[in-house]
Amino acid sequence: MIKHLLFLISFFCLTSILGQNTSLFFNGQNENLVIEAKPEFQMSDNFTIEAWISASEWKSQSWAGTIIGHDGASTDGYVFRAGDNGRLSFTYAADGIWQEVLTDAVMIQNQWHHIAATVGSGEVKLYIDGLESASKPVSGIFTPATSNLFIGESSGFAGRFWEGFIDEIRIWNVTRTQEQLVDNASVELTGLEPSLSLNLTMNEGIGNTTMSIAPLGCEALFINMDESNWSEGYSIPQFDIAMSKVKGIDVLNMKTRPVNVIASFANNGMAELSNVDLVVSVDGTELFTETAEVSIAPGEVIDYTFETPLDLIDVDNPTVSIVAVHPDDQNTLNNEGAITINTADGNIVRLFDYRQHNFGAAGQLNTYNAQLPTDLSEYSQILMHIDLRCPTTGCDPWDQPASIRVVSSEGEFELARYMTPFGIACGDWTVDVTDFKEILTGELKFESFVQVWGPSGWLVNIDLEFIEGDNMFPHQKITPLWTTNYHIYGDPGISHDLDTQSLILENNTEASHIRATVTGHGQGNSLNAAEFLQRTHQYVLNGTTIDNHNLWNTDCSTNSCSEQLGTWLFSRAGWCPGESVEPYLISTDMVNAGDAITLDYELQDYTNFMNTGYNGGSHTEPHFRIWTYFVERSSQRYTNYSNLVSDAIIPSISGQGSNQSLDVVEMVITNNGSEDLTDFSVAYMIDDVLITTEQVSSTLVAGASMTHTFSQLESLGSNDTYKFYGIVTHPNDENSGDNISKNITGFTVSADEIADGASFINVYPNPLSNGILQVELDPTYMDSKLDLMSMDGKVIQSYIIQSANLEMTINDHGIYLIRITHPDGFIATRRIVVMD
Repeated sequence: MIKHLLFLISFFCLTSILGQNTSLFFNGQNENLVIEAKPEFQMSDNFTIEAWISASEWKSQSWAGTIIGHDGASTDGYVFRAGDNGRLSFTYAADGIWQEVLTDAVMIQNQWHHIAATVGSGEVKLYIDGLESASKPVSGIFTPATSNLFIGESSGFAGRFWEGFIDEIRIWNVTRTQEQLVDNASVELTGLEPSLSLNLTMNEGIGNTTMSIAPLGCEALFINMDESNWSEGYSIPQFDIAMSKVKGIDVLNMKTRPVNVIASFANNGMAELSNVDLVVSVDGTELFTETAEVSIAPGEVIDYTFETPLDLIDVDNPTVSIVAVHPDDQNTLNNEGAITINTADGNIVRLFDYRQHNFGAAGQLNTYNAQLPTDLSEYSQILMHIDLRCPTTGCDPWDQPASIRVVSSEGEFELARYMTPFGIACGDWTVDVTDFKEILTGELKFESFVQVWGPSGWLVNIDLEFIEGDNMFPHQKITPLWTTNYHIYGDPGISHDLDTQSLILENNTEASHIRATVTGHGQGNSLNAAEFLQRTHQYVLNGTTIDNHNLWNTDCSTNSCSEQLGTWLFSRAGWCPGESVEPYLISTDMVNAGDAITLDYELQDYTNFMNTGYNGGSHTEPHFRIWTYFVERSSQRYTNYSNLVSDAIIPSISGQGSNQSLDVVEMVITNNGSEDLTDFSVAYMIDDVLITTEQVSSTLVAGASMTHTFSQLESLGSNDTYKFYGIVTHPNDENSGDNISKNITGFTVSADEIADGASFINVYPNPLSNGILQVELDPTYMDSKLDLMSMDGKVIQSYIIQSANLEMTINDHGIYLIRITHPDGFIATRRIVVMD
């Protein structure tokens, strides 16, 4: 389907490009441009920076390849950079720390890309070739740059050079819209455009400087460069199909059922294209090809959902790749997209598999993209497990803050925080993150950050465990209250009061609480604050104190991560080295559904008389890391939810060998949402071949199930087994991860068996609701093997039949098969439905 159509009329129109159209090449070692700093270059609440780039070689990490640097070593300014196989990074200083917005690795080496970063409405967004590729809320107050503006190297961190071409740099003191960016990316500007602060066209083609045509008229000086650095500027091919992303693979459902895979691809050329072949491979083995029979305008992005199911059951750590192929394609460098999925046992999603974090090639920030189900109400608890190991060079010697965050359509949330130990491996720590159930759904980016300054660092493993079970309040809503990594504490010139938060509870809220993760940092100050200063803060609800928060951990000496180096025995403000930070929970059940409330977190007074700010050496400024949320819980959903589930595809096959016959195919569908749904499609496939798609016009009410019998049957060959897939689709379905069921079957009942009376099998009750199933069998089945199987063919229980009566316990709801294999070789099956 069409995801969205960008406004790229002029983006791919070369008639307006400057006649000279040259660029500059940077060798990645010692070449850069320098422009004298101007107030108009400073980052602000409304800001845009853009350029054309082509990397000849990616630096190992995104922070190492500076495109535009206005960053100071004293944590000030901003920097636009790229590396790590094509990841774009925009990093800025705020409240004394660096904040980074980072894309996936989607850019291609030796290919021109238009890049842009915008700041506006409290959000930073990154664009690659006109597509929004990453975003984050603005965190803190921007720290102005103190250096000159560099092109091709960081202005504050020597050696971070760009290797490749740069063209057409623009800085605006306004937030440019996506439409404005793409409509003007390849159009010559006059330099008189309102709010344009810098425009280096780089079209001189000669000389040792390049001039801005913007009103400032400033000059960029060559450093270790000469006329030989001039090169041809960016150009766009006539025909260019590019893979943007492989997505849609539900990492929980993929362990037990086939799933849909989605290819997001774009037309990066100047002319319309149609009918693109998409080749799907897993771990280098080609599985199937489908043709997206669509016409794609220049700049259009298509999300194509494959008809053929992707079966990743029992595949460990699969790498799924998709290649877009078109006979007219003039650029094959960008045709492939891939995603590697970390797997683990059971209902565990592995986010980071002992991924190294360091102040070096691995980086302090690591990311992982995952697709989770859109509904987690069946899970009573979600646990995060964190474990640290040492690289071969040894662990980092210092205790440093670390966090795991998730970036979703709802914003950025800190899920858990921990403190690294002094120089030794530690874990496994467990943090209950059930409070975040609402936002741990759909397409997500997980970020693991360790503030580590050494080249060795840590190997970090992070798992999410989803525990099924009943929950009094399976539905939740979470609202951020105070979220900051650097809340200055005690500076006489800066108030440490937090803003009072106001909100209105939902009408169906039945329980609520505050979830707070607060830690104090900084030392060498009055009273050695804030790390070694015991203080009691107050949570205030509607003007009344409801909790006195004594932010002080006294049990560091009993830390399970014992025998560390350093001061690990000392008590601290809300944390200990080598431990996760336990979330602080405050009940607010005294408020009622629909109430309007105010919340405040009042910090105990403190003044740092030693000095103010950070002076570069004698102290670390006192500050708090505060991530606090208001959590509402209910037995009823907070929003409407539409979801159809393919519970089972059940064929009935008679005969053997070449005489096999497909007698009937049934499909069990459940409405797992809150909305009644009508007019949906059901289909079944045999061995990756679509047999039929049929419409169901009746209404399936919320919470109900139905069995659909297909009208079209297919002739069978003489295979021993067949793969059947059942697929349900509805235009309003919000969870595609459970739309496909699988049945590997060839189970037949022979004519001899029926003639001998051996077909007598009675199972009851069916459907089953109490967990105890009774099985009555003909004596002919003595010494046969009975297997209880899931619908994907996995054996759950096995018995050797020694009696005509057998009792089985089946606790988990779903659709099952009982398969009985007689010693003489014939096989019989029965279907079992287990209800909630």
